[in-house]
Amino acid sequence: MQNRELNSARGKPYSFARALFLLALVFVFSSFSQAAEAAAPVPEVSATGKVSAHLSVVTDLVPFTFTLHNGTTSELEDLVITNVPTGYKLHDLCVNSPQSCEGEKDLQTQPNEIQKTVPAGGSLVVWGNFTASPPHKPQTLFLVLSWKIEVLPTGPGMAGSSTTKDEKNKDKANKQPIGEKTAISPTKKTTNVYSSLAVDLGENEVQSSKWAWVTDYSSIFILPFAIPIVLGFLTYLFSVFSGWGARRTEIWKQMLPAIHGYSTKFYMPMSMAADALAGELKDSNPEVAFFFFLLLLRIYLDSTAEIGGFYFKDHRGENVANKCWYGIWNAFFPDSRKSPIYVPAYAAAELVDPHFTYEDFARRYLVRTGTQITFANFDIQQCWELFLEHIPQAPAAGEAAAENFEKLILLLQAFSTVLDCEVNRPYQYWYTALVPVKVKQNVLTLLQDMAKAQKINRWKRYTYFRGWKVD
Repeated sequence: MQNRELNSARGKPYSFARALFLLALVFVFSSFSQAAEAAAPVPEVSATGKVSAHLSVVTDLVPFTFTLHNGTTSELEDLVITNVPTGYKLHDLCVNSPQSCEGEKDLQTQPNEIQKTVPAGGSLVVWGNFTASPPHKPQTLFLVLSWKIEVLPTGPGMAGSSTTKDEKNKDKANKQPIGEKTAISPTKKTTNVYSSLAVDLGENEVQSSKWAWVTDYSSIFILPFAIPIVLGFLTYLFSVFSGWGARRTEIWKQMLPAIHGYSTKFYMPMSMAADALAGELKDSNPEVAFFFFLLLLRIYLDSTAEIGGFYFKDHRGENVANKCWYGIWNAFFPDSRKSPIYVPAYAAAELVDPHFTYEDFARRYLVRTGTQITFANFDIQQCWELFLEHIPQAPAAGEAAAENFEKLILLLQAFSTVLDCEVNRPYQYWYTALVPVKVKQNVLTLLQDMAKAQKINRWKRYTYFRGWKVD
């Protein structure tokens, strides 16, 4: 008896612990079920689709397909295509079976209609063709679908306050006695809820028919012959350039000594005379300027008599130098051969030796009596008097004389600079680095304008004046 009471006393704590354990299990399972219900996906309408090709031609059809699934508990009504991709039109449309295909005329009478109703949980397979008009680069095609769902409004006193159209036939499913009717609130009315969905069909590029022909047949006709044609063309170009380079090298071998002779005999003395004439005119030394005027004219006459003009490395320098000289010549002889100083200047220039210095010239011809200057030669004396009268001396005779004087100085400096540049250009392969041409900004601007006026293109002007340094 005592043992039985002892066992029953021992069993009471174990029964209480077992009850707590079962209660905890129930709580855990209920929590898991609530979490599972909360994580369950919300029913929705989904669609996936694609186009059959990412590249098409304007005249071809662009096939597409998409699958729509109604994951809701309501049926979808009046499912239509609201919008097609920009630049595309529906050519035909099929739903679930080939017998349901509609052509372009049918789609015009019933604009882009897919199906009247889609039951809850049902699916549709839709396919068809687009026609694309303008060519365009790859773009993503979106098809917009829309539909409506009839729902009943919620509220107090409404039978089936949250029902939809699927529940309209609920009264029919309930067996009722004959003669009895279900009480329906007179305020119970359905409302339409409209929804839409964009279907991503993928990318598509539309090419013109001409370009498509090139891409289609290039691998058949062009590519097999492209490599031989390119190789033959490159071989021809190589032979032309190598022959041209060989001829140029041979001609340059013969011309380099000749140009060197021209530079030392004509171009360098002419550059020195022009620069000295500009300097003496600016410093108002008329007798010295007169000597360099005759010297410049004599060297130019000798060069034209012997070689006929300027021969430089290319036509750019020749054109600019000729442009400068014509400006200087017009300043010396404004009325050309009718100028009073023209004949005396040529006669006096013949008497000046090209190797004369001013001291040699003054020792032979100059006669200074006090402040009066005369020359011991009739032709030189006559030219000297006309030089003082007609050649611009200094900007003291008025605005027009000052303008002509500055123009002459600028032309002489530009002419000397071009000659200095051309004297050094033939030796670019001889010296590791040529001395850059130093020039004033106004002289450089004048020469660039002259080169532009001589129809020298921009790239050649840039390469010609590239190494010049503004002083």
